[in-house]
Amino acid sequence: MWFARFQSTNPFDHVSRTLGQLDRMGFVLESMSIASTTKGHSEIRLIFDPVDSLSADTFVARIAQLRGIRAFEHGQVGKPQHYPHAAHPVDIRRQKGS
Repeated sequence: MWFARFQSTNPFDHVSRTLGQLDRMGFVLESMSIASTTKGHSEIRLIFDPVDSLSADTFVARIAQLRGIRAFEHGQVGKPQHYPHAAHPVDIRRQKGS
């Protein structure tokens, strides 16, 4: 299983586009959550299973390039990676004590 986690300035549009990409690629959505952040953004998290013939990296590259995506992080569940092409790659994992 893979995960993607990012902040969005337009969650309605980005959730729709993300689900559309998953559907077009034939991936299985295991879970998705959306939560607001303090800066007027929303944090979107999803866990998905790619199909053998298509790459999870292709999916995350498509999502990370959407306008308004910030703090993109992805990888296999339990092995986070930062996406180097996101507009502002930062670690959005919760800090200890928060």
